[in-house]
Amino acid sequence: MVKLTATEYVVLPDGVYAVKLISVEEQISRDGLDFLRWIFEVVGEPEYAGASLTGATSLRLSPRSKARQWAEALLGRRLERGEELDTDTLIGRTAMATVTTVDRDGVSYNRIESLAPVRRAARPAPEPAPGDLPF
Repeated sequence: MVKLTATEYVVLPDGVYAVKLISVEEQISRDGLDFLRWIFEVVGEPEYAGASLTGATSLRLSPRSKARQWAEALLGRRLERGEELDTDTLIGRTAMATVTTVDRDGVSYNRIESLAPVRRAARPAPEPAPGDLPF
């Protein structure tokens, strides 16, 4: 006998979340086309930490492709013309995901609309030395 366990999606409220890339898998669609499935985990949000978000992209790295936008967000820099990218180098990197909710056929799930680089905190200005004038 096979025992199965029912699961449900954790549907996050629409918003922006810090996410960490867990894996990128090449898959084949029902139409026979290759695509990439990106699996992210929410980090830094105690209420939703560990929630999984997935997204799909083509294998193209053209200037306007989603795969390139996501890779550049995770790298925190633009790709150079002709640069090759091994998606394994992106694993563990973080970005900010803009997430929306989609309702289809009575099922709600999240869609990653875009990824943006994580903004690094600015360094505080150094304290002036005693006797230094601020102008």
